[in-house]
Amino acid sequence: MVVVTAFQTGLDSRLTCLTCIRDELMVATASGHVLRYRWDGTINYDYCLDLRRTPFSVNQQVSVAVPIQEAGVHVVDMEYSPLVGGFATVLSDGRAAFLTASSLKFDPNSVQGIWASVQDATCATVSHKYRLMVFGRANGECVVCCVDDTTGGLQVLHRLILSSKDYAGSPGPVGRLSWTPDSCALAVTWRERGLSVWSVFGTLLTCTLSWDDDVISARDVEWGSEGYQLWLLNGRRPGEDDFANRVMQLAFVKSALSVNPCMVRLGIGS
Repeated sequence: MVVVTAFQTGLDSRLTCLTCIRDELMVATASGHVLRYRWDGTINYDYCLDLRRTPFSVNQQVSVAVPIQEAGVHVVDMEYSPLVGGFATVLSDGRAAFLTASSLKFDPNSVQGIWASVQDATCATVSHKYRLMVFGRANGECVVCCVDDTTGGLQVLHRLILSSKDYAGSPGPVGRLSWTPDSCALAVTWRERGLSVWSVFGTLLTCTLSWDDDVISARDVEWGSEGYQLWLLNGRRPGEDDFANRVMQLAFVKSALSVNPCMVRLGIGS
């Protein structure tokens, strides 16, 4: 396999994050814009977004929606899901939102932001299968939301919170989130150190913070194609320069019921 450069382009402001939307690339910048690039390197000016012109509200039934008026606010993390119908978005001031549109092409004139009840968000991810949005928070927790079919607002389903027996204290801000390919489990890392894996319904499956020797400090995580391996890019920790910039792989096993659901009949009489 040979990796070649598809295109290079200059930006008028610092790049903060990027994500794909069908056959185009959405690039967020520190100036508050979300630019839309084609894969040949040309920019699709008609479909670029400006947060200062995008109306935000608590749900889609509110008649008054107000654009972001604070200076310097921009997107720091976003992920698109065609099944959810928009972007799970984290802003630089900690607020979280869902960007959706009435048109499939995501025409800027039809884009609307829906606020989530999160004021200290650090990252976001989307479960395509279950149509869920997860926002990591600065207090170490995660909030799992879905779109309310009645109001179009974001409804909190549950929260991912470590109990005192799992870890005494705060693990610090959430760093990265990653769903397995089948959306049955979510990997959560914290910026300082530690990794946890949760079920889609909010059950803690494992947490390295309770290990005797927790050496995991991941800058980024990604699941393998089948969800049996979790790849981690180690972060830099004080006094461990030789451990930084290494790739770690954790192996997992899955129940056969997660991919081959079946029904068990009990107590059948003669």
